[in-house]
Amino acid sequence: MIEVKNVVKRYKRTKALDNISFNIHEGKITCILGTNGVGKSTILKAISGLVKLDKGEILIDGEAISNKIYDKLAFVPDIDIHFPQLNIKETFEFMSVFYKHWNNEKAYEMLKNFDITDDKKYLIYQKEIEQE
Repeated sequence: MIEVKNVVKRYKRTKALDNISFNIHEGKITCILGTNGVGKSTILKAISGLVKLDKGEILIDGEAISNKIYDKLAFVPDIDIHFPQLNIKETFEFMSVFYKHWNNEKAYEMLKNFDITDDKKYLIYQKEIEQE
């Protein structure tokens, strides 16, 4: 379970998160909805440990956010965070070192399902999709 308790985050004079509290229960689909600028991305980055809070706490399975809980999380931001110089195979190799519970078999199964080869660089593949 993810517990967000009385979270406050300020960027200079702007309060991005103002005393936010909610729980995300295991096995449930949870949506964070709102208009632009209300803090959706900020709360997701905070849950992922990418944003330092001004007040409050976030717990993952009862533990404070630290490098010990990163194998329990996956955060896919709305910007590219991959290494453009790596091909998909090299990216998978990096992920297998970085993520304790990386599943190479599952990753390759997904490639097969989408008819993608692991020798392509992500940016080249993305451009091919955009041209279709």
